Amino acid sequence: AGGSSANTFAGIAITAYNADAAKGTWQYSGDNGSSWNDIAAVGVATNAISLQSSNWLRFVPAQDFNGDAPSLEVALIDSSATVEAGAEVDASSRGGTTPFSSSTVVINTSVGAINDPPVVNAPATFDIRKIFS
Repeated sequence: AGGSSANTFAGIAITAYNADAAKGTWQYSGDNGSSWNDIAAVGVATNAISLQSSNWLRFVPAQDFNGDAPSLEVALIDSSATVEAGAEVDASSRGGTTPFSSSTVVINTSVGAINDPPVVNAPATFDIRKIFS
């Protein structure tokens, strides 16, 4: 009683992401996976991209890609700030009284190789009468 209450987790700020279309794309959804938005590259924390704690996040690999996906470096955002999905925020000042965590967390994933089944192409059809006439 009479004290302050703790802030809760409100979202993340993507502070670094080297997008590489040859590997695939990170995406987020704000509507439980009905639609997805690509996450653009982030070079500096002053242009971080915010996501709400309720947003979904996924990596969609490029066709035939396997290996390590490009990682996302994120700062956590507490509920002292309003978080808007996909908004550009300045997360260069972190810790203390800011809504951003002082440290960052790396989110990464890896895509395993699979042995694709062979694809049988439909054979070409020829009219033999036309070939020998």
